[in-house]
Formats: sequence, C-alpha cells, structure tokens
Amino acid sequence: MSSLDNIEAVPVNKYSYSRFRLLLTNPLMFKIKYINGDIIDVASSASFILGSAIHEGVKTFLGGNDERAVSNDYNDALKEALLSVADYLKSVPDSFIKYTSTIPDRQKLEEIALKGAKEYISTLKDIIENNEIVMVEQELEETITAKIGRKVVKLPVPIVAVPDLVVKDKKGRIVIYDHKVVYRHSDADKVDGNKILQAMFYYFAIKEHLQQDPYAIVFREYKYTKSKDGIAVREYPIIYKNNKLMFDIFYRLYADITLFLSGKATFLPNYSDIFDGEISLLAYAQRLDDDEFKQAYMDEFNESDLSELLHKKLINKNKLDKMKNAIDKYYKETLNLNYESMKTTEEKIKVKLLELGMPLAYVDKVEGFAVDLYRFDPTGTGIKMGQILKTVKDIEQATGKSGIRILAPIPDSHLVGFEVPRDERVFPEFPKDIELDGVKIAVGVDNFGDKFIMDIADAPHVLVAGSTGSGKSVFLRSVITQLIGREGVDIYLFDPKMVELAEFQSDVRVYNSNPEQIKAYLDYLVNKMTERYVIMKEKNAKDVDEYNKKNPGNKMSRIVVVLDEFADLRASLDNPKKDLDLFVQRLGQLARAAGIHLVFATQRPSVDVISGVIKANFPTKIAFKTAKAVDSKIILDETGAEALLGKGDMLVYYNGTIKRLQGFKI
Repeated sequence: MSSLDNIEAVPVNKYSYSRFRLLLTNPLMFKIKYINGDIIDVASSASFILGSAIHEGVKTFLGGNDERAVSNDYNDALKEALLSVADYLKSVPDSFIKYTSTIPDRQKLEEIALKGAKEYISTLKDIIENNEIVMVEQELEETITAKIGRKVVKLPVPIVAVPDLVVKDKKGRIVIYDHKVVYRHSDADKVDGNKILQAMFYYFAIKEHLQQDPYAIVFREYKYTKSKDGIAVREYPIIYKNNKLMFDIFYRLYADITLFLSGKATFLPNYSDIFDGEISLLAYAQRLDDDEFKQAYMDEFNESDLSELLHKKLINKNKLDKMKNAIDKYYKETLNLNYESMKTTEEKIKVKLLELGMPLAYVDKVEGFAVDLYRFDPTGTGIKMGQILKTVKDIEQATGKSGIRILAPIPDSHLVGFEVPRDERVFPEFPKDIELDGVKIAVGVDNFGDKFIMDIADAPHVLVAGSTGSGKSVFLRSVITQLIGREGVDIYLFDPKMVELAEFQSDVRVYNSNPEQIKAYLDYLVNKMTERYVIMKEKNAKDVDEYNKKNPGNKMSRIVVVLDEFADLRASLDNPKKDLDLFVQRLGQLARAAGIHLVFATQRPSVDVISGVIKANFPTKIAFKTAKAVDSKIILDETGAEALLGKGDMLVYYNGTIKRLQGFKI
C-alpha cells in the first residue's frame, strides 16, 4: 500500500463492490455514471427485477423496511413481506423490464416473485431462531483501517456496503448472510471473483462499524427455476480466517484501482470474463502479471511455461477454501401461512392470492343474504382471468369455507369478485310493496339487496334445475302463487309427481298429473299456438301484445305452462323423443309470439333429459344447487351451481348474464 502514500486525488468519493465490478467489466459506463455523474435509464432484465422484488420481501420480513413495521409473528411478517413484493413490482413499469423466455410477461414475473419470496423466507427460520439479528440492509460508509506489515494505515477512499443480513451467533461471532436470486446455482468448485470482492467489502465495512472482525459470510442462492434435485437454496460459506489470500487480492485491487483512477498506467483483472475470469483472478492473486514474481515462481517450480505453472501452483483451490460449503444444508420445508390467525376474510383472500403469485388490490365487501361479495381490482397486474378462476379450491382452503364462487370478472365491471358464504344466512321476505302485472314475477334478491324482477314474456321460456333441498320446488310455488289471479294469465300446471303441486289444482286453468294426458295437453297447446298464429295473421298482428291492442274486446290470454318434473315425465312415456320432445321443441321455437311460455323444472339435468335442442329453446335458465359440476354445466354451460348453498340460493341466466340470487322466504 506504500504506492498510495503520494497518491493524487481520485475522481470518486467512495468505493463499493458494485463500482469496482463495473470498472473492471465496463470502464466506459463507470466513467459515465460515477465520474461524469450522468444518469442513463435503461431497461433491466426480468431476472434482475425478480431478485430485487424478493430482496424487498426478505428485507421487510426481517424488519429492515422502515415503511412496513412487522411483528414477531411469522405469519404476519410473511404477509407484509409478500405485500412489499407486490408493491415493488407495481412500481416498475413494463417498459423498464426486459422479459425472457423463462419470465415472458408480468404475470409470470409476479407469480415467480411471490412464490419465490415465500419459499426463500421459509428457509430463514433456523437462522432467525438461532442467532441474534444485528442489522438488516443497513447502509455502511466506513474508512478502512488496514494493518500492512507492522504499519496501521487508513486507506484514502472510504467504502460503502449494504449487507443483506448480519447476525451474531451463539458463540458471539459475526456472520454475514447475502441473498442471491439465480437462474442456476453457482459451481462450488469454481473460484468466484464476485463473491470474493463482495465478501471483502462486507468484511471491512462491518469490522469498522462494529469494531469486531466478522467470522464468516454465507452466500445463499435461491434458484427460481425448477431444480432436478428439488433443492431451491444452496449455501456457499467463506470463513475469513481460512482465506488469507482474499485479503491480499482486495488490498492489491484497492491499490491498483486507486492508482488507475488517479491517472497511473495500471493493468486490472476482469475476473467476470466468461472464459478466462477464474484464471485471471488466480493469476492476479499470485502477481503473475509482475515479471519479478512470475520469475520467482517459475524458478521455484522449475517451469518455463506459464500454463504449467498455473496448473501446478494455482489449480489447488484450497488456498481460497474452494468457495465451497463444507456441509450442504438444504431446506425443503416450506412453512404454511396460518390463515386461522387472520382476522378478516378479505385478508385471507388477499394473502392467499399473493401466495399464488396474484397481487390483487382489495376494494370492498358487499354483504348479501346468502353470500358476501369481496371485490378486488386486478388492474395493471397482467393476470389472466382464467388463472384467477382456478384458485377457488385454494381460496376455500384459506377461508375455511366451501361453496365459494369466483367472478372473473364481475359482469359489467373491471373488478373480480369472490362470493363467500355467510356464517349466518338471511332469507328475505317476499316484497309487499311492489305491484306486478302481466307475467312479471319477483325471483329473489341479489348481493346488493336489489330485487330481481323477471318478465316471463321476455324470458320467454325458463328451464329450472336443482337437487333435493335446493329450493327448486319453493321457487315453482312462488311462481304459481304470484301468477294466480292475474288478469289475462292462464296457468297450465303439470305435476307428474302427483303431490308436489296438487295444492294449486283448484286455482289454475288446468292441472294434470297423468303422463299420457300431459302429453295430450302439450299436443293441444301446439295446436292452440297454431290457431293463434292464424288469427294474428288475419288481424295483421305480429304477436299477442299487438293483437290485444287492436282487439281490446277479444284479448288472448298469456298461457304459462309449469311442469315439474320433466325427467319423470319423460321416464313415464314409451317413446319420449317422439311423444314429448317434439311438442316441447315446437313450443319452444314458436310459442313466444303466441303468448305461450314454458317453465320446466327437473331434478336430474342429464344430457338424456335436457338435450341440446331443448336447451337451445329455453333462453332463460335457473340453477339451484346441483349434485355435480357436470349438472351445472348442462344447465348453465359453466360450473358453479354445484357450489351453491341450497335453500333458495340460485344462479339465474337471463338476457345473457348470470346473477346470483337468494330466493324469497315463502
């Protein structure tokens, strides 16, 4: 270090690991950034953003984030850590991220970052429990006091370091931990110049700050891609006292860089070179660039060839402790969040989504009768709606509730919703303050407390399905009760079960429970439909409403045909396709304009009962709780009804959208 005694001023006011590394690999960018002081904003690789995000989460978890206070509870701290990861990623615009085939878009970046943070944090458990945390990502600026021979000197340019984690073990020794996020683990048998340089900056900064020599540094690499051996985290420890050559490298590099920056002609090693970096560092460590030292080594080993000299003297990397962990300690256990300790359902949903790599912003909760709707905003996350829909089982696990339904998105909204069953259901009373005419009926109440009114004339045919106890029969009774006594409305009630709707037989135009007679009535209705068309054509009317306006003294009534149960009726006939389906298809296709409307219900919505042709002619579908997901798909063309709660909880497909309603208490 005597070469620095008469050094002139250098054009930088401090040194750091990142500055040294940039100077050795790209001197031009070093000059632009640290000498000229110019700022150039360039896009960063997705892997760099990933590493920064996970670092942010680890810092928060360990209590190093001043903006996010964390408790000593593991689950609370992990939750805050995942939130900080999500916030960091939101702060980086897409234009500043260079995506790759491994991380092709923001959704994948968020998914890997959140899962990676959770997985890596789980491996810190032993470190936290068995050591005293001294500092977390604290920026240190110190002047190095070095002992060179018998002299103690202060080096001219101070150093800056921000160690990820510094702890004191049970023996009182200072141990440094550095977190790295990597595509592949480092080769433990290779001398890594970056690790050596970083280790020395941390060593001197912490030594000066704490006035205690650090014992070791442990580089912990988290591999974010899938490993064949299933090991995500590998450790690479260096015990400082066993690696004296590292100090020689650092002192020499410090001096040479200082001389270089002060204008002296000095050769510097590029130890990051893909092909020759390792040899460059080893040769530099042994001063083989200096003719005097090189000749002395050649004389000692009786070699005249530099390559042979390197092989004999330097390939034994034990001099640098091989940068290898003496004992590979791998962590396979990933701790689960304790959702039971979380106080609110929205918190459980948000944290579970974060855990799954989906940082959605919570908006609000809408309290309903059967379910509460939790609304989240996915704007700016790049998350596909299909991915959110797949999380239903995970959300049920986190909330401890079955029967959750996900709306991704909520119809006519940019938000996504999670319908979560209430602990205590409320059954709305039938509204007494509304007056309905024609064939309008009150069906139920939605999550916002709004009454849903359906005009059967617009429906114009309704297919109803639901298993035992779902509320299907109660709904049919409600429809019949509301229509009984309406002016201009005739009810044809078909009850193959013979007991379900028998109470209404004296209140309706037609009641019948005999399968053969029901078939005959359906044939009669087809003929009546045809007769009405003939009459309307004569009066130049396109439908019943227009005919009635033109002929107020001879109005046609609306006919509502209620059938329960369609599957039983088909099973009772010898040839249902010929004897029944043809009539139903004909009515479904043409009866609307004639003022004839079908409301058919079934407990067994199989493809044999509800054929594609029949389903196509019933535009409005109401699904109560079904026995299986496939039953829901037959009725609604999507799953969801199997998760309903029963007792009037229904999904209504009307005018192209699906609404979840709670039926009225009758």
